[in-house]
Amino acid sequence: MPAAPVELPASPTVCCAECADFAQVRSAGKIDLPTAQAALLMLEVDRHGFDEVDRKLLLTIIEKYQGGPVGVNTLAAALAEEQDAIEEIYEPFLIQIGFLNRTPRGRVATQLAYEHFGITPKPQAELFVLVVSRQS
Repeated sequence: MPAAPVELPASPTVCCAECADFAQVRSAGKIDLPTAQAALLMLEVDRHGFDEVDRKLLLTIIEKYQGGPVGVNTLAAALAEEQDAIEEIYEPFLIQIGFLNRTPRGRVATQLAYEHFGITPKPQAELFVLVVSRQS
């Protein structure tokens, strides 16, 4: 059975260059499926094409901000990333594949994002109770 395809990562040019470098050293410059899979494993790129920053961005929204919405400035500060990098490099890919929504109130993790990490979203009513109980 063939392996599940890897979707394009947030930075495909960098990933392709890294795979080419890996192939040059490990398999005489030939990029075949096993070489590409080994390179992606080394780069910690998962089957959706997420690198460390993609995962960190989504998990920050889910874990620190209860799935969102969270403003891009707040997200940039929490991740120690530039706002432009989030908006121009990471967000487009995550939005295109359905893991992130951009709303007028901020960024929101989608159901797909929760499922990818094996996290069950808290019902909104439960979140309201938590906020109200903390204020009391």
